[in-house]
Amino acid sequence: MSRKKILHIEKLRGLSILLVFLFHMELPGFQNGSLGEDVFFVISGFLMATLYGTIGTRQQIESYLTRRMSRILPAYYVVIIVTIAASCFLLLPHEIRMVVEQGTWSAFFIPNIGFWTDTAYFDYTNFRPLLNLWSLGVEVQFYLLFPLLLFIERRSPTLLFILVIVSFLEFGLLNYIDPRTAFFLLPGRLWEFMAGFYIVRMSGMPEIEMSKLNLQVRNILGGAAIVLLLALLIASPSFSIDNTFFAICALIFLTMAAVSLGFSIGSESSPISQSLTLLGKYSYSIYLVHFPVIVLVNYSPFGGTVLSASGAGSVVTIVALTACLSFLLYNFVEI
Repeated sequence: MSRKKILHIEKLRGLSILLVFLFHMELPGFQNGSLGEDVFFVISGFLMATLYGTIGTRQQIESYLTRRMSRILPAYYVVIIVTIAASCFLLLPHEIRMVVEQGTWSAFFIPNIGFWTDTAYFDYTNFRPLLNLWSLGVEVQFYLLFPLLLFIERRSPTLLFILVIVSFLEFGLLNYIDPRTAFFLLPGRLWEFMAGFYIVRMSGMPEIEMSKLNLQVRNILGGAAIVLLLALLIASPSFSIDNTFFAICALIFLTMAAVSLGFSIGSESSPISQSLTLLGKYSYSIYLVHFPVIVLVNYSPFGGTVLSASGAGSVVTIVALTACLSFLLYNFVEI
C-alpha cells in the first residue's frame, strides 16, 4: 500500500475517533458521532483484505492470528486491568462488581455479548466505564472469523456474497424488531466489515496507478464523500439506536467511497492534515482510553454512567488525561 493510501486511511481514522470522542463527551452538534465506530468497521475490513487477503495455509493463518492479536490485545488488556484497579479505589462495592463483570466479558472477547444481555447501549443508569469495548469485541470476533471467510471465498465466492447479503438484510430487519441485537452482535455487523473487504476485491489491487488528472478527480470525489459524511454525522438530526438503518447504509456507502477514491485535505503539511494523521496514528489507544477516562472523571456515587462534562475544568481534565494516557499506551504498550 502506498504512503498516500496509508495517509488518507490514517486521516479517516483520525476523523472517526474525533467524532466518537466528541459524541461520548456529549458536546452539542456531535449527536451522531457514535456512527464513527461503523467507519472503523469498514476500514478494518479493507485492511484485512489488503494485508491478509491471500492467507490460506495453516502456517499463514497462525502467523496472521499471532500478528493481529499481538497488535491489539496487549493495550486492550492493559486498559481493562487499569480500569478495574482504578475502580477499586474510587467506586462503591456494587459498582466495582459491575466493572469486574464487564472486564470478565471483555477478557474473553465477548463484551458486546455481555452488554447485549445486560442492557441497551444508551442506558446510562448502570456504571459502565468499559462500555466502549463492545465494538472491539465485534472486531476481534471478525478477526477470528476472517480465515474461515477466506476459505468460503476460495470455495464459492457466490456463497460468501450471499452470506454478506444475509447479514445486511438481518441488520435491516433487526433494526425494526430488535435494535439492541442489531447493534451489538457480529452477524448483523459483518456486512460493514465486508464492505471494506470488497473494496479491495473489486479493485483488484488497492494501489492502482492512475494518471495525475485521474488522481485529482478521485481526490475531488473522495473529498465530496468526506463532506457528505461529515454532514451526515454532524449536521443531521440525532439518530436513535432504533432508527439508524438508512443513516448507516449511507454512512457505509460514503466510507467506501472515501476509502477507495482517496482524498486530501490541502497540503500534507497543513495543520489539519497533520492533526488528523496524528489522531489516526493514536486512534486505537485513544479509543481504548477515552471512555473510561470520561466515566471515571465524571463519577459520583450512585450516579451511573455520566458522560457530559460538568464544566470547562472537567473538559480540560478529560482531554488532558486522554492525551497523556493514549500517548503512554501507544508508545509503551501498543507498539
